[in-house]
Amino acid sequence: METIQALRDHVQLSNKFEKLTEFLRILDTAETHLKDVLSRDKITKANCVDIEGIDGVGKTTLANALAGSNLISGSILSVSAELKLFRPYFDEQNESTKRHFFHLWDIEVSSKLNKASDETIIILDRYWPTTAAYSLANRSANLTSNEEISWPQYLVQPSHIFYLHLNEEERCRRIDQRQTKTPVNDEERRIASDLQFRSRLDQIYRSIPGIYPIDSNQSIDKIVGIVIERIRNG
Repeated sequence: METIQALRDHVQLSNKFEKLTEFLRILDTAETHLKDVLSRDKITKANCVDIEGIDGVGKTTLANALAGSNLISGSILSVSAELKLFRPYFDEQNESTKRHFFHLWDIEVSSKLNKASDETIIILDRYWPTTAAYSLANRSANLTSNEEISWPQYLVQPSHIFYLHLNEEERCRRIDQRQTKTPVNDEERRIASDLQFRSRLDQIYRSIPGIYPIDSNQSIDKIVGIVIERIRNG
């Protein structure tokens, strides 16, 4: 509930926040969902493929390839258009507030996973592991050898989590060659320039329970094949 209250306090005190009523309604819905989930005893798992990694490693390309594959029945899940409208505002806020917003994003995705049918594989282009990785990387040094990251009890856990990683030169080249150019934010500038920060992110991603790393410096067909084989093997 900390995330809900922190965001509620922030928007009510801000003199620059627009559409307050709509955002408070989103928070109320998330709070109701959390109260229901926290009354249960165990973490729920969904028939879901979660694709993780920093920007430029090929997450969206892989998600689209899996959704279009005739080898599995998959569909991409995203947050509501209403919540997406608020992202530009929160991208400009301090690190703590921004992470609370992305945690709200995770809560909404979890709510949708909880209602999804097991007949179709849900595909996610980032989820809680990214929220956790950036939060920890921004506030601490490298993880200690005995430090563990636990999946939150109130978030539905994907059945398969893949971490795409790529050497920095190739990652930057891919970002530079994108047809749709997006402004480079402070976070991306830090990833590109700060080796220690990148290393912390990589270490934290690899410490997420159940995550499977894949070197994405290979063809998309090969990566799709790796993912589908893992799905079929359980």
